Amino acid sequence: MVKNIHGKIGSPINLSEQIFLTTFNVTVNMLWGGSLNGEESNLGLEFKDRFEEFLRLMVEPNVSDMFPVIEQRRKLGEGPKMADSKDFLQQLLELNQTGDVKTSLSMKEINAVLLNIVNGATDTTFTTMEWAMTELLRHPDKLRRVVDELDAIIGGPNIVEEFHLPRLLYLEAVVKETLRIHPPAPLLMPHMPSETIIVAGYTIPKNSNIFFNVWEIQRDAEFWEDPLQFEPERFLNVIEKRNYKGNSFDFFPFGSGRRICVGISMAEKIMMLVLATLLHCFEWELPNGRKPDVKEQLRLVLSKVEPLIVVPIARSSNSMQYQ
Repeated sequence: MVKNIHGKIGSPINLSEQIFLTTFNVTVNMLWGGSLNGEESNLGLEFKDRFEEFLRLMVEPNVSDMFPVIEQRRKLGEGPKMADSKDFLQQLLELNQTGDVKTSLSMKEINAVLLNIVNGATDTTFTTMEWAMTELLRHPDKLRRVVDELDAIIGGPNIVEEFHLPRLLYLEAVVKETLRIHPPAPLLMPHMPSETIIVAGYTIPKNSNIFFNVWEIQRDAEFWEDPLQFEPERFLNVIEKRNYKGNSFDFFPFGSGRRICVGISMAEKIMMLVLATLLHCFEWELPNGRKPDVKEQLRLVLSKVEPLIVVPIARSSNSMQYQ
């Protein structure tokens, strides 16, 4: 990502696409190895466009075309020889071949598992980073504070490493404030009671679809001062209470309880690492000096209506930092 952006210094780029491709590549690399670079990146962007048609694609016969790597792997036979070197896809394919009725997976089930993971790990994470960059560009004082923290913790000529992340407290507050004001899943995932129950005097019928409007809760003036203002500072003094564990019911962007998001740790690391890298390596200018738009659209996630178009400027004279 850094190398690609550095090759476009001084020219307007679609940062939304860059962030999406990076998140997509991390996810597919984790699942079956490899990534989409160069001309292959068009496949990742095609996936981004098609994600908005996710529900329709689930019933189309060509969903598996999104994952041609499955058939490629099957043709290779056994795949990796060492058990500890098997990737996630190889494990799934072995379950497809067991013949055990209880544990065997069909190819349709494997496709569904992969599609769910790629969707869940990519679009919500990408959307949050897109909103974070948008809000920082709209608030130069907050952006300056992030950059100052990065310079102090990482140092000018160095690259961002994972061990830096726990010390980037203001950047962490930026991510949390972004998740508060722009939760990627504003209604979370629907819940369904297996029996009719009464909660706080309300009868919840069996098999009802229950949605939690976390978007509204996290903007409620009863719990938040100036709730519509982007103020990362509000999280600096309440780190333990307002975490991602879902135990504070005024801030639970990943859900709560047994159905809480299973990818919290991964999402947190990726968002911090990508944002830190973008802001440490580059300065960002807006075409025509306009503030980025914050209009929202709700599909499966709460995304921006307009992509984030910006002009990157290198912050370092060390060319190795961009390789």
